[in-house]
Amino acid sequence: MDDNHRQWWRFWAKKETVAGYVASDREGGILVVFRGTSTLEEWLQDVDAKQVKFTKYVHHAGNTEEGFTNLYTTLRMSPSTHSKRLVDYLVDFGNPNITITGHSLGGALTSLLASELSVKWSQYNKTTLNLKAVTFASPCPGDKEFAEEYNSRILNTDRIVVNQDLIPKALESTVVSEIEGSFYHVGNKYTLDLTGKAKNNPLCAHHLTTYLVLLSDLLDKPLVDFDGSYSELDPECELPQNEEEE
Repeated sequence: MDDNHRQWWRFWAKKETVAGYVASDREGGILVVFRGTSTLEEWLQDVDAKQVKFTKYVHHAGNTEEGFTNLYTTLRMSPSTHSKRLVDYLVDFGNPNITITGHSLGGALTSLLASELSVKWSQYNKTTLNLKAVTFASPCPGDKEFAEEYNSRILNTDRIVVNQDLIPKALESTVVSEIEGSFYHVGNKYTLDLTGKAKNNPLCAHHLTTYLVLLSDLLDKPLVDFDGSYSELDPECELPQNEEEE
């Protein structure tokens, strides 16, 4: 789709699901947006709290969560299994100014893509990659070795978390085994708090609109969606008027 300012391309996961979009604007920047998970049940479908080696994609990268990694390996530019992988498309496209973002499961996929992209870029392109990653409500993507290797190479990663959100904490205390160890986060953590702003329940604390509204309040400016509308709380997460006034 071309709106005279941006071009958009969908990318796919598991051959049948639109996993997100790649957008290019006339300023030369590339934005990769992973869709998030709308419910806790949907999130649980893609997590199994086991670890697999990520060294197939990045040497010395340690282990990553198995469910996230299995989904990551299916990311392609069309439903066909013969189409180009998302990471290869970005490398071949050649634009060095890339921002990757995602919510929940999409946040974990953001970290995996950033990790592999930064390595592949240096192998196939002479220009310096200007990479930024921003995650919202992301669970831990991998083990300590993955986190340390990631943080040593990708310095521009912001991890935004609502204090009351359970999903970013879900894997933090999980020990897979004495050999594999625990899960760890990547990037620089920034916290938001929904107290007095939205209902405090698992769904509202994790909802993307909650994150966007709280971030808008923090920045003291409205956040505008791509369709031109302003971000608003999900109606189910709005506080009763008397609670807002207290």
